[in-house]
Amino acid sequence: MASDNKGWRPGRNLLTLILVIILFALILLCIYVPTTIVSNYKAGKVTYFQDIDSVTDLKSVYNEDEIVYYENSSDYKDWVIKLEAYEYKDVQDALFIADNYNKRVETTEKDTAGTETTKVTYEDEFSGDKINFSITISLPEDKADLSEYQTISSSYVIYAGLSTATNWIADHSVYSTTIKFTSNNITSAKTLTGKTITCKASYPAKRTICWPVVKNVDSPDVYLYLYFKDSKGKSHQAVIRYTYKEYMTADTIGAIVNPHD
Repeated sequence: MASDNKGWRPGRNLLTLILVIILFALILLCIYVPTTIVSNYKAGKVTYFQDIDSVTDLKSVYNEDEIVYYENSSDYKDWVIKLEAYEYKDVQDALFIADNYNKRVETTEKDTAGTETTKVTYEDEFSGDKINFSITISLPEDKADLSEYQTISSSYVIYAGLSTATNWIADHSVYSTTIKFTSNNITSAKTLTGKTITCKASYPAKRTICWPVVKNVDSPDVYLYLYFKDSKGKSHQAVIRYTYKEYMTADTIGAIVNPHD
């Protein structure tokens, strides 16, 4: 005699309905999570010196294709550089939430030839922390003088710029004026002061990755751009990254105020 099989079988019953609902919820979750993460990352994505067009002189020489990027400032050897924050002014927003600010807007425009270009703007831009820098550039030990370099214009040997660029929270800021070093500035290792960047965020900052998960950003990195010409007239361009710990010193006035301290 065949035994009765009383195990569960798919069909019109409560257990089947529950399993279908769970499966449907998992499918939606698998779609929602990566889509939301990508969307929020894109909303907060920036690049260093993306506002370069607002800086007279610097925009005429800046060329992304010729830039050599240095993730670690200690790897850069062409010049001896001292970049320090004279003052860090935290606007002390309790905890900056980028979800409420710096909303990225992309607008596609087409010219008469039909070529499309995408313009990026930001709604509700936030005026955040201010960092006042001083910078000194001098010759490396293996160079006795400036005979191996050409001036860019007048007596200026180096053009420089400062920028912040922090992904997720859309902090894209640039020092509004080209920093210019004369031959005398370099040979005498003169420190240029009063170079202030206004961030688009108050640090520490955060943006939602996918609710309820958030991305926390403790401090801003700063990027130094350098442009100069060698004796043959060939241009050299570099972007050097400096972390908060590198540009902050024992003499820096102020610092980031952490609400959790």
